[in-house]
Amino acid sequence: MLATRAGHREPVLERLAAAAARRPDVAARAFAPLAPLAPDVAARPLTPLVPAVAPVMLGDGRAVQVDGTTCGSAVLSMLAMAGDPVLAWWVWTGVDPVPPAGGRPGRPAAAHADDRHGAVGRFDLLQRAAKAATNRSGLGPLPWPAAFGTPPWGAARVARFAGYGHRVVDDRSEAGARVVRAALLAASRGVPVPLFAGGDLRTGWSDAVPRHVVLLAAAAGE
Repeated sequence: MLATRAGHREPVLERLAAAAARRPDVAARAFAPLAPLAPDVAARPLTPLVPAVAPVMLGDGRAVQVDGTTCGSAVLSMLAMAGDPVLAWWVWTGVDPVPPAGGRPGRPAAAHADDRHGAVGRFDLLQRAAKAATNRSGLGPLPWPAAFGTPPWGAARVARFAGYGHRVVDDRSEAGARVVRAALLAASRGVPVPLFAGGDLRTGWSDAVPRHVVLLAAAAGE
């Protein structure tokens, strides 16, 4: 698991180096972009949630959702990058130090050799792969409607940083407040938490499904 605090850069690099060592033929290509960079810049691909503020930059571009239905997909993509430095390295550079034999969950096919799209384009590809994974069998045997974005249970199934479940709560209730406090505690300890906002039958069926997803990546104090 990738620690997302800046002071943990060395263990992250060791993890990526160990992965690359299993494929020495691509190790040089994988790490070549790091050589001319200042240490704080070189760490960015491997600690994508540091600092934990928007906008998140990928190279010269911003990491943004593909369209109005992929906020959850963008959140899950950032979560996957934070938990998998090899995946994050591919998004930034197009090079996978360890091309997976059978594919890696949450990673587009042939992701180990993509120099065509740039970092932002690869992030878009990752979002599309995440959406396909979350919406597959979202309604039992049927897919979740693409226009409705990401179902919470699909997000919990696909989330890759840690073990996640999903729970619907009223944040004005004590039960909801406990869930929010638990999310804040997790984020303060370096475990990001996807949060779905919205979902209220009182304003009509169109608002019954949570409409937006954000990633709680850090918390401090109140």
